[in-house]
Amino acid sequence: MSLMVQRTGGSMEMKVTLSLSSTKQLDPSSAEWLAHKHQVFILSSAGKPIYTRYGDESKLSGYMGILQAIISFFADDDDSIRCINAGAAKIIFMLRDPLYFILVSKTNESEETLREQLYCFHHQILSILTASQLTRVFEKSTNFDLRRLLGGTECFLDALAMRISGVAPSHLLEAIRAVRLPFPLRSQLGKALKPARDEGADILYVVLASRYRLVHLLRSQRVTLHPTDLHLLLNVVHASPSFMTSHQASWLPICLPRFNRNGFLYALIVFLSRDPPLALVLLSPHRDKFEAASKCQESILAALEQKNLLGQVIQAARDDEYNIVDVGVPGLRHFLFKSKPLVQFTASRFRPPYILNKERKRLFSLYQDCYYQLHNRFRPLRIHFTDTEQETVVGWHTQQFELYATFTPYISKAALVQSALKLTRWVQARREELFITQTTLL
Repeated sequence: MSLMVQRTGGSMEMKVTLSLSSTKQLDPSSAEWLAHKHQVFILSSAGKPIYTRYGDESKLSGYMGILQAIISFFADDDDSIRCINAGAAKIIFMLRDPLYFILVSKTNESEETLREQLYCFHHQILSILTASQLTRVFEKSTNFDLRRLLGGTECFLDALAMRISGVAPSHLLEAIRAVRLPFPLRSQLGKALKPARDEGADILYVVLASRYRLVHLLRSQRVTLHPTDLHLLLNVVHASPSFMTSHQASWLPICLPRFNRNGFLYALIVFLSRDPPLALVLLSPHRDKFEAASKCQESILAALEQKNLLGQVIQAARDDEYNIVDVGVPGLRHFLFKSKPLVQFTASRFRPPYILNKERKRLFSLYQDCYYQLHNRFRPLRIHFTDTEQETVVGWHTQQFELYATFTPYISKAALVQSALKLTRWVQARREELFITQTTLL
C-alpha cells in the first residue's frame, strides 16, 4: 500500500492526488463496494469507524485508517485537507472534531455540492447526540466507539444518504417543499391543528408532513424553525418504518442544531395515513410531557375528524404534483421555484425526457451548477444560462425568488426571458396554493 501526496494550492483550496495499491485487500467484497459512486465515511479523530454508507464499517477499518493518516499528515504541518482528486473520483474531507466526515464521489458533482452533503451528515449526527454530549463522550475517552450510542439510528443516516445522492432540491435550495393545497383547506387545517391550551404540554411546534413535504406548520410565537432543522425532523420521521407501522404514538428525543445544538426537544410522532404517508408531529421542550402531548394529539385528531379534513388532506397529499402542461409556458420542460421570504419551493412533475433516474440526475446537476453560479461568493450572478444539446437551463436570482427552469434546446434568449417571466407570474398567481403563506401561531 502506497501513498503519494502532492500540494497544488493553499490550505483552504488544496488538491492532492492519492494512489492506493492493493485496495482489494481493504474489504473482502471490494469489487462490489468499489462499484458504488457515492460513499460516505464517518470516523472519530482517533480513527475509530462510526458509519459507512455501504458495507460493514468494521471491515473497512483499514481504509478508514488510511483516511485518518492522510488527515494527520496535513495536521502535522498545521494544515487542513479539504479535497482529493483521484482520477474520476473526488474525496471530500470535513473535519468537525471529534468527528471526521469523508465523502468519496465518482459523480460529476462539484466540491461545493459534496461538501454541503457532508454538512447534512454532521447535522444528522447532532440530531441524535447533542454537540455537548458528543464532546463529553470523547473528552472521557478519545478511543470511544460511538456506534454504541448510535445503535438503531443507522436508518436515519442511510435515508439521508439516499436522498442527497439523488435528486434533492430541498437540500440544494435550503428550503422546504409544501404540499399543494387549496388555500381555504389550508386555513381550516391551521385551526384544526391548534391543540387545546389547557393540556399543559407546552407545544412549540405542530407539524403535518407527507413524503418529506410540509402540509402545514404551527409554531409558538417565541420560536422559529430553520429549514435545516425541518429537513432533519422530516428525515427522522420518514426514515424509520417503525413509526409508520406503529399503531401508537412514538416519543423521541431529537436535537435540532439550528434551534439548540446542546439540547433536546421531544417529538410525539403518529402516522395518520400510510398511503400516502401522513405524519403528525408535536414538539415539546419537556421530556416528561408525553401524556400531555398525547392529549393534544387526540384533540387535534378529533378536530380533523369533526371538520372532515383528514380525507381531503390525504387525497391532496396523494396527488399534489402538477404537470408542466398545466403551466402553459411555451417550451418549458421543468422548473424549481423558491420563495425566499417563505423559504419554501415548488417544482413541476418530471416528464419526458426526464423519466429515467440518470436523466433526472443529469438535469439536477445542471441546476446545481446554476445555483453555485448565482451564489458564487466572489462573483455572484443574477441570471445564468446553460445550453446543452438536450435543453436550455436558466437560473434567475432576485430578492424575492430563485428560479431554475429547463426549456427546449435552441430557444432564443428573447423567447426564454418572456417564458421565464410568464412562469413567475403563474407561480405568484397561485402563491397561496403552492406555499404555506400563513404560519398559525400556537
